[in-house]
Amino acid sequence: MIMARLHQLYSIDPEWTEKHLLPLLTPTESKEAQDLWSGFAWSPTVGPNLLSAFKEIYLDAIATYKGPEHRERNLVNLFISICLDAPNQLTAHEIRRTVNSLPEEGLEASLRALARRLTGNPCERAEVWELKIRPWLEAYWPKAAVRNTSTTANAMLGLLVECGDAFPNAVTWSESYLQPIDGLGLYGLKKSDHVAHHPEAVFQVLKRVVQEQSIKSWEKGTLREILDALKGADPALGPDPAFQDMYRIATS
Repeated sequence: MIMARLHQLYSIDPEWTEKHLLPLLTPTESKEAQDLWSGFAWSPTVGPNLLSAFKEIYLDAIATYKGPEHRERNLVNLFISICLDAPNQLTAHEIRRTVNSLPEEGLEASLRALARRLTGNPCERAEVWELKIRPWLEAYWPKAAVRNTSTTANAMLGLLVECGDAFPNAVTWSESYLQPIDGLGLYGLKKSDHVAHHPEAVFQVLKRVVQEQSIKSWEKGTLREILDALKGADPALGPDPAFQDMYRIATS
């Protein structure tokens, strides 16, 4: 309960907090560290002063946290908020080191946190993508193939769907990282306006994420609906061999 109010306590008495609480967050000095980070992650809040005081152990905690999954996501969500809203609080080295140390679940949580930043009308979403999210991803997203999995691809597809008018540009960025998915991410794509407004970009996404071995039978109907809508939006796609092969997968 105390750690859930760490930000308020530090604001009231930083000297006392630094002496009595912050050392307990370091695993090498405290057997309670994981539990205390779990308490902080109930509702993590940090200002620039607290961040400066515990930055190193906080960044280490993101990569090593072993508590409840939803609280791990909360720690990652806070990290993304700091990166986008207070970019001068972390160095490029600190951000890159943290991202590179995240497990697959942490990378997935990062993408979902970024997707939640895309709100408003399609033009407003595109502006946020271009000004904040795309530059951050270009600078820090892991390029190694082993770090880009079906799990991260599902989350990345969810991010693309939220990009508004920037969808084609976002697809261009993502092509190096997308992997075949199990089909669950296709539902959001089907429900979006991108199939009607950006059929070529949607088709480029499908060529990256659809693979016969990965799509589950109950997801094939969603894929078929997307393909039918694409052919209606851009009839020239129909004769494309890749499109026909995808349609075979969807109807098999």
